[in-house]
Amino acid sequence: QMQWESAGMDPAYADAGLRWKQLRGSPHGSECTMLVAAPPHLHPPAWRGPQEVHECVEEMFLLSGDYQSSLGMMYAGAYFWRPPGIAHGPY
Repeated sequence: QMQWESAGMDPAYADAGLRWKQLRGSPHGSECTMLVAAPPHLHPPAWRGPQEVHECVEEMFLLSGDYQSSLGMMYAGAYFWRPPGIAHGPY
């Protein structure tokens, strides 16, 4: 029943249509759990953009759809765990 929102999100992502539901913690704290919804075909112009590096572990479980990463395509049911300090993106 929570509303999808973009509050606190990098404006570049929010402007592209990315939304989240914060389930636990704070996006500005050291840990948080969230659902993220991305519109179809979301990618930076010409598939070029800055990479991100997080100071914390990042993990993802793909609930539906598919997701192109730098290591290949991921499909519903895919999971990854990434340690802190690993550059990734754009997707």
